[in-house]
Amino acid sequence: MKTFVTRFVTLLSLAVFVDSNYAFAHGDDNHIDDRNPPKLAPSVPTRFAAKKIGAMDRASVAALEDGKKLPSDVAIVRCLLDSYPCRGISISLLDMDDHSKATSHTGFDGVAGFEGLVPNTRYRVRVVSEKYIGESELEAGRVMQLGIERKSLQ
Repeated sequence: MKTFVTRFVTLLSLAVFVDSNYAFAHGDDNHIDDRNPPKLAPSVPTRFAAKKIGAMDRASVAALEDGKKLPSDVAIVRCLLDSYPCRGISISLLDMDDHSKATSHTGFDGVAGFEGLVPNTRYRVRVVSEKYIGESELEAGRVMQLGIERKSLQ
C-alpha cells in the first residue's frame, strides 16, 4: 500500500509540475506583474492637411487650440470687442491683394479658424458686419487676436 501511495503522490506532483510549466512556457497571463503594466503610446488625434483654403469647424479649432504647436497650414483668429469675445461675427480671409479666400464665423467663444493656407504666407482678416469693423494681417501657422470696434452711427 505504501508503494501505491508513494507512486500516486509522485505522479500527481509530476502532473502538476508539468502542467504549470506548460502554461507559463506558452504565455499564460498568470505570471504577469500587475505593478508594472505595459506602457502604451499616447493616442494623438490625426489631422489631414486640407487641399484648399477654407473655414474650419468648431471641433477642429478647439482640438488645435489645446495643442502646443499649430500646424503650418492653419491660422486661428480670436475676435475681441473691448476684451470680450465677439460671438457670431463673420471673418473674411483675404490675400494681400484683397481677393477673398474664405469666410468663417466666430462661435460662442469668439474664435474662427482657417485651414489649407500656404505656410509662412501673410493674409488679411476682415470683419464682415453691418455693426462692427476690424481688419488685421495674419500669418499662416499662428494664432492672432483681432480687435474690432463698433461702427459709428452717421
